[in-house]
Amino acid sequence: MPASGVNGATYLALFLSQFDFAGPAKDYLDIAGKILLNDHEGENLKIAHVDEKMGALSMNAGVFRFDETSDDNTIALNIRYPKGTSPEQIKSILETLPVASVSLSEHGHTPHYVPMEDPLVQTLLNVYEKQTGLKGHEQVIGGGTFGRLLERGVAYGAMFPDSIDTMHQANEFIALDDLFRAAAIYAEAIYELIK
Repeated sequence: MPASGVNGATYLALFLSQFDFAGPAKDYLDIAGKILLNDHEGENLKIAHVDEKMGALSMNAGVFRFDETSDDNTIALNIRYPKGTSPEQIKSILETLPVASVSLSEHGHTPHYVPMEDPLVQTLLNVYEKQTGLKGHEQVIGGGTFGRLLERGVAYGAMFPDSIDTMHQANEFIALDDLFRAAAIYAEAIYELIK
């Protein structure tokens, strides 16, 4: 969830862009500080895309490298995109910026979605509802999960509506009651899926 954080590099670039830089340094600061600043869905970059089920593209400018003596100054963008667009489409749009080149990572992931009507998902939702008394629903996230390793795999996590969300944060933890409740759900889900 890039919008939950503060990207210090883009704010620094915005601050520096008020000074008299020229050439590649000015272009770099303008992109980093004016275009990428708080552009978590790619609106300013003109790559924004929304899928009805999967939601909006999300983008984080994560690694910045600039050296006035180098021709290889970079900004690495981590883009999580839904169905309906592609790395090639995104690249062709980014190439319209004042940049020398745009390259794609070898570690790209295609969007992964298993519909709620799939028997696997229905089984998991039924077990969740039985164990918790809560209405189950599908949830699509922009991040990558191990669910994508299987053709019909889905993430089936232990985050309950009343849980404190410390996922991927400092001091990450899970309450023991949530852990026990999740274990019961997983055990029944495994049983239902293998019988």
